[in-house]
Amino acid sequence: MQNQDNIDNIYNIIQFLRNDGSSKYYRVRNVNNNTEYMAKVFTKNENKFQHEFQMTTKASNLNNPYIIHLYNHGTGTITRGANVQNNKNYLILDYYSKGDLLKYCKAGGRFSEKHAKVIFLKILNGVRALHGAGICHRALALANIFLDQHFNPRICDFSVSTLFQGNNGIINLNDLVGFVNYASPQIFQNKTYNGPKADIFSLGVILFNLVVGQIGFEQAVIQDNLYKLIIRNEIDTYWKVSNIEKLNLNLSQEFKNLYIRMISYNENNRPTIDQILNDKWFNELRGLNNDQLNQIEDEVRNEFLTRENLVQEIQLHLQNNLEDEEDA
Repeated sequence: MQNQDNIDNIYNIIQFLRNDGSSKYYRVRNVNNNTEYMAKVFTKNENKFQHEFQMTTKASNLNNPYIIHLYNHGTGTITRGANVQNNKNYLILDYYSKGDLLKYCKAGGRFSEKHAKVIFLKILNGVRALHGAGICHRALALANIFLDQHFNPRICDFSVSTLFQGNNGIINLNDLVGFVNYASPQIFQNKTYNGPKADIFSLGVILFNLVVGQIGFEQAVIQDNLYKLIIRNEIDTYWKVSNIEKLNLNLSQEFKNLYIRMISYNENNRPTIDQILNDKWFNELRGLNNDQLNQIEDEVRNEFLTRENLVQEIQLHLQNNLEDEEDA
């Protein structure tokens, strides 16, 4: 074990996964129970670790099937060949061999609306649990949704999450965080914003990616050629200019209506999680018996399986670049 790359001589490092600038992710195996996990090692900023540990603990304690689980944490020694780093903070989390949802969207493009409903419904239930506990994620994106062995989504990365409820109710936020393609317009304007409604906006971007297979705009700013039409409430023009009609996707009006509400410029016009769950777009799934629901679940898993080989090919191609990224 002395020669094995490891964390604290407890977790053998199997594979480097990714680097987000302030932390590195590894696939690891516990030497005591032979179980694989994902380790997130913080390379800088003690305060960042403490914050993420606290928020991840709160989220993990909800025991929601669509939220990643925290198993352990610590401060110890990271050994990578001759490189030994002491006093490094780390989190031990679920490891999902299927990777993240972004890879599967890139590999296979859009999902049918029926299949997207099943995927999105699970993501909504995870976010609903977070909001119910007063947690705003603030970095919801396809890359931050992992997939378990059955291709069920798991929300991860609580590095910029925060509590939005206090003694006086909702606390407005005014810091720039998250992914620019998923960020609500209020964030770019450096204005105070409602945390849950910012998450709703990001969910709208995710929904569009699932159903259409591409982005609906670059950024939610007036300079964006597409989003400025949302700001001006020129919705019919938005659908024409975005070339969606030329793709001949036959998108339902229910989907279009829900999406536009979720990415509304005015955050007060965005629906809540419960309102989304009760939206007409999900009517297709209501009233189905267990056998019918299980059949759709099987269809969704098969859809993911058809994309899996391509995802693995892409991942293999990127592996050499990942090794260089670890050293960066």
